[in-house]
Amino acid sequence: MMTLCVYEMQNETKINSAEINKNYFSSVESLKMREKYSLILEKTIYERASFPTNKGGFEKSFLEFLDGDAKVLKFIKIDEYKHLEARVFYFRDDGLMGWYSPDFMVETNSKVYLIETKSDKDLKDANVKQKQKSTLNFVKSINRVDAHMREFKSWDYLLLGETQFYTLKKSGADIEDVANSAKVNEVSLSGNLFDI
Repeated sequence: MMTLCVYEMQNETKINSAEINKNYFSSVESLKMREKYSLILEKTIYERASFPTNKGGFEKSFLEFLDGDAKVLKFIKIDEYKHLEARVFYFRDDGLMGWYSPDFMVETNSKVYLIETKSDKDLKDANVKQKQKSTLNFVKSINRVDAHMREFKSWDYLLLGETQFYTLKKSGADIEDVANSAKVNEVSLSGNLFDI
């Protein structure tokens, strides 16, 4: 019960003004990864970007997609153990507080996207839903900060399923098409237009 109170207090706190302390992903100078399970890419700050060794085809394909999309300025595959500033705390289905890091952060001319990629079977998982709620609150908090402090870019949170991605990719989609299809908002999260 106490955990829920802390979680709700964090999400309901009103901020009149914010002081922004920027932490850059580049402060982590290198990441350890297996060469066999990594790609050399142009639009990320590291020489290589890793993908999972077990069933990592989806993330590998998504990395290649991002690197080849002209609308993507830069992106990063977030390392949950090294990029601690990307952690989002959430209230787990078992009643405890947990944390997770979205898989990717992608920047375009006008947007920053936090993107979570999931296999189709995991899209309806109760903890995935909890993570969505918390990450949506996190993104909404960022968007309330003065525009100049976030470089005049609005943030969105995307939950991208595997079949959804491959269907979009096959049709010639770009990152904006992916965002339009996979954006998480209150309506998509509740599944009810009138339950906001």
